[in-house]
Amino acid sequence: MTFASVDAMSIAPFSHAHDVFGDSSLLLVPTPGHTPGSLSMLLRQEGMAPIIFVGDLTYDLEKFAAGRVPGVGKHRALLESTHAVSKLREMYPDLVILAAHDPGAAPLLARTVNAQDGTS
Repeated sequence: MTFASVDAMSIAPFSHAHDVFGDSSLLLVPTPGHTPGSLSMLLRQEGMAPIIFVGDLTYDLEKFAAGRVPGVGKHRALLESTHAVSKLREMYPDLVILAAHDPGAAPLLARTVNAQDGTS
């Protein structure tokens, strides 16, 4: 997998991403810290709020919002990755952040998808 330079204005502060489909709709961005090579996946689809799947970058969105990171991994890298995702949310206030082990992730995803369908 290769990571190419991307338009910094579109996903700043991330400067590199792997564009899965070549149309910027699904980007893998490096979010190191939890484990070597940790990635997050940014989904951007017309008519739907952007979603970033952050895996194990956090386990709880309230702690994430407070800048707290999980205790597993490289603390400094986790903080830097958390900051990068937070900056992305500043660019896209409707950005939905989904964490792998957060019990609230599934209902949040369902609400986001249903909002696109108009089936809230």
